[in-house]
Amino acid sequence: MFSEDKINIDIYKDRAELLRNEEKKLRQDVKVIQLKILEKRNAVDLVKATQDFFLRLRSNPNNEQMDYLVKTFMRIIFKAIYIQNQEIV
Repeated sequence: MFSEDKINIDIYKDRAELLRNEEKKLRQDVKVIQLKILEKRNAVDLVKATQDFFLRLRSNPNNEQMDYLVKTFMRIIFKAIYIQNQEIV
């Protein structure tokens, strides 16, 4: 078979299976890396939002916009706040 330049079908199947498994592993690795990148971006955005909050708090020490600033800070701390029967759940 090799003298006729023909590939043995079993060798082809084994090689194809190895390549498929490697592709699956690489796809999983890419997903993990993408998640890490997203987490870092979110962390940077969180730091910027926190810095902005503290700058606004420092520039407005009086109670003019205190409710807005507190709500903004709560949004920074908690990704989602659920209220049920006038209580946070």
